[in-house]
Amino acid sequence: MDIAVGSRNPIKLAAVRRAVAEAFSGTVNVVGYEVASGVADQPRGEEIVRGASTRALAARDCANADLGVGIEAGLLDLPGCEQPLQSVVCVVVDRHRCCTVGLGPGFALPDTFVRRIDAGTPLGEIVRGLVPDPAETIEDTGAIGLLTRERRTRLSITQEAVLMALVPRMDAQVRAGAEAPGGSVETRSFDDRAGRPTPRR
Repeated sequence: MDIAVGSRNPIKLAAVRRAVAEAFSGTVNVVGYEVASGVADQPRGEEIVRGASTRALAARDCANADLGVGIEAGLLDLPGCEQPLQSVVCVVVDRHRCCTVGLGPGFALPDTFVRRIDAGTPLGEIVRGLVPDPAETIEDTGAIGLLTRERRTRLSITQEAVLMALVPRMDAQVRAGAEAPGGSVETRSFDDRAGRPTPRR
């Protein structure tokens, strides 16, 4: 199986390789491609999903791969929550342009971080200004590593997002059982106009 990732970022590539190793057996080739996300450097809300979807589709088309993977992180505004949550979104697109979506763990950033993000400062820049070895911390652990004292890292939460996006593709028998009378499975196709996944039964 060939998997194209819409980024050459080493953390994203490592996260995909680890998640794929958990999800599938056999030989899987994972290659990163530099593609545009089509969204802001610090996306928020629906932009996060749109950016991940755009990356996934562009990467798959670049390589004519079996799967394209797009990963984007940003702030999610959830109904009923006073604080936005920082999270990672992963979108996986196949040859039929059907996609599956997964989320990593969501966590609250300090209010000072959110205010600076709203003012236009990327989260990575904020983190770099707070650590003694910024190059290593931002790439290896990220904001979550700083805030949890490396109990969780950028790599670990990105891996979880990718694995969650692969869940519907992991076990054909489970999905076949769900498609039996009394059950249903929803897939999603890629809507080029909206730049996001759309339901398809």
